[in-house]
Amino acid sequence: MRVYIILQLLLTHTLISFAQDKAKCMTDLKQQFKLNQIPKYTDRIDISKDTFNYSNGVILVENSAPEMLLIFAKGLISPGHFGTTSIADTVRISNVERIKRQQKKNNKQFSFLLYRKGIMNPSLFLFELNNKTPNKKSLTQFIEKAKLSAFGFCSILI
Repeated sequence: MRVYIILQLLLTHTLISFAQDKAKCMTDLKQQFKLNQIPKYTDRIDISKDTFNYSNGVILVENSAPEMLLIFAKGLISPGHFGTTSIADTVRISNVERIKRQQKKNNKQFSFLLYRKGIMNPSLFLFELNNKTPNKKSLTQFIEKAKLSAFGFCSILI
């Protein structure tokens, strides 16, 4: 019983600090992103369900809601954001989800896990989309006219 209580306390503390780390990470990323902006990918994107083929690599998106796939279909995030330069380079992304916390109506923040060959644990990435004319009806409509306003690596999950 004692071990169970200690594990429960550690898990609760970890989850609380992880949520605080996401907020701090996003603040840091916004400041850094202004210096290192990667433009929207504008070349052709071949799409097959959850696989996005760009001229500089492939992104495979798993375990994510259909509206999240639009982020990759629009070129808001592309292989160039991960340093891939060859069509042979494939990155696997999963669990793209919106971070539910108080935000300005023009901004929405998201997270996802990035898996790379040769690296056992996934990396947590955060990004923010900005839409100057947000539509309150749906996330899909928000993403349609959004621009990337922050992006970057947050941590490796252990």
